[in-house]
Amino acid sequence: MAATTTTSSSTGASSDRPQLLFVDGSFEDLAQEMADYLQIGDDVRPTLDGAHKEDALSKLVAASVSLNAVPEKEFTAASNLMIHLVLQSSDPKKLLPTLCANFAKPMPGSSPVHGTGLALNALTTVFNLLEPNNPIRSRVFMTIVKFFRQHSMFDSLKPYLERLPAWFELWDTPADFQRETFEEVAQAANEAGEEE
Repeated sequence: MAATTTTSSSTGASSDRPQLLFVDGSFEDLAQEMADYLQIGDDVRPTLDGAHKEDALSKLVAASVSLNAVPEKEFTAASNLMIHLVLQSSDPKKLLPTLCANFAKPMPGSSPVHGTGLALNALTTVFNLLEPNNPIRSRVFMTIVKFFRQHSMFDSLKPYLERLPAWFELWDTPADFQRETFEEVAQAANEAGEEE
């Protein structure tokens, strides 16, 4: 795997300084390395010329669900590389929902103890690497809310709730999506016994 490291900032990083991701190599080399790692190298190789970059990314994202089975010590580097590649897309909003959904899936065999933390780290890395005013952040945040709910982590979600109105305004979030987000938060709170 190409050397990848992150300097972490939390989901709440205000207009925050974006999270930094260091990746070394050309898109083509890194995409081929990821494809080989995901065992789809032969399928992706023909799509790595400039004209088919989006096809290569689509194939990588579709196969990214298998990252949940990689050894724990390799997950962060692999997920960071995948995020970096997806953000090279001309339209990442088409790819990020699937990538985030794949990151949010359980990591059964490879990381039964730290899997939740590793998955949450991947999701927050996506969130933090997007520009603060990028409307895609609202969809990523919704995935994070659902993840917190699924793993009974409402206490981890609470610090961000006061920022939601400002974030919705910054992202120009439609009213129906705001309502859907608040309903998800309310369900997470109810399940945690925090009706208030």
